[in-house]
Amino acid sequence: MLRLYLVSKDMGLRMLHQSGINLLELMTALVVLSVSIVIGVPTAQHVVGKNRLVGAAEEAFSNLRLLRAEAVRHNQNAYASFASSGEVWSYGMDDVAACNPSVAGDCTVDGNERRVASTNYPGVRMTTTFAAGQTGFEPRRGMALAPGLVSF
Repeated sequence: MLRLYLVSKDMGLRMLHQSGINLLELMTALVVLSVSIVIGVPTAQHVVGKNRLVGAAEEAFSNLRLLRAEAVRHNQNAYASFASSGEVWSYGMDDVAACNPSVAGDCTVDGNERRVASTNYPGVRMTTTFAAGQTGFEPRRGMALAPGLVSF
């Protein structure tokens, strides 16, 4: 902050430099900071939750497309299995037979584990309408073996 003071008639204007801030400026800055935090934190939490939801849905879509491609490529059925109970859910894919997505290492495609669990997406719920929680793809046209819906 720069202030000009008239000291005397013979000296003219003299510049005095003030360093630091006064109490009113400090209080104003703290009020502005507090309001920004009060408004920003809930907005940030909403954005993070929405990003988790979008991420879970996009990963599921991507994994099901991969499974369909694997069925066509290997010319054999490929399977997707789902297990869900509220916020605790998992799904897995296997290119040989239906698998148990609740068991680590049980769901593999080309020898690589293909299992996603709710721990990757806290606060996201998943529900499915597949009979027995399973579906898959047939190799000729990549059509679903069982109709159903996955919702996040």
